[in-house]
Amino acid sequence: MDTQEQISNRNSTAKAEEIAALLKGVDTETLALALESIKNATKATEELDEQKLKCHQEKEIIWGDENAYIYRRGNTKKRYWYLRIYNKDTKQRYVKSLETTDKVKAVTEARVIYQQITDKMSRGEKLSNLLTADLVKKYLAKEELKITDIPKQGITKGRFRVKKQCYDYWIEYLTSLGLDKTPIDMIAPDKTRNFGYWLQQLPKRGRFKASGDTTPRSSEVINNVISEILKCYKDVAVRDRYISRDQVPDIDKLTHKDNR
Repeated sequence: MDTQEQISNRNSTAKAEEIAALLKGVDTETLALALESIKNATKATEELDEQKLKCHQEKEIIWGDENAYIYRRGNTKKRYWYLRIYNKDTKQRYVKSLETTDKVKAVTEARVIYQQITDKMSRGEKLSNLLTADLVKKYLAKEELKITDIPKQGITKGRFRVKKQCYDYWIEYLTSLGLDKTPIDMIAPDKTRNFGYWLQQLPKRGRFKASGDTTPRSSEVINNVISEILKCYKDVAVRDRYISRDQVPDIDKLTHKDNR
């Protein structure tokens, strides 16, 4: 019976013969270029692995899930903690700065976010950190396709301009609340409840200001703006699974009456 060393030697010889057969007819210059390419590729891979290790320092797993952990980035000066969650089934990746250097605070916030994110994943929702301005762009891009001069076949250019004005108000309102840079799925529905009253107090602009019209907007106009905004969330945010129905903004409508 052959020894393990003899078997290993035969396997090595066979592999060497296979390689020799593959390289038959290959000139030395081509072979040298191939070996150099392999060397460079190996070096690049090693550098990427090393860079990843530098970026993900002091890792600590959240709730026993190896695909969810907090870490510090080795290439930043502030040394903030970050949260990373990865779903193997959906291939979705979520990364967020916890904006704190306190590990206890980082773990506490990470656990709360982890529950929110895993719930979204279980409902099949997206984890794209979509901001309100980006949501509005998506919605208006779809609405612009509906512009037509044919009656009852879409919307007019004038109607489209009105829609854009509605979202200018909405984004301005969110900015006043400090929520314009917050992903839509992270904005509590009740935070935007008073939009209608805010718009009621907002001075008129453009042609209204030029004409000296200082009368407040009517409740009907404001409610139409609110309905338009809610349509955006339902037609894009909910339909495309960025948020669930219960995350749609909760905006109080005004009582119908003539304000003048």
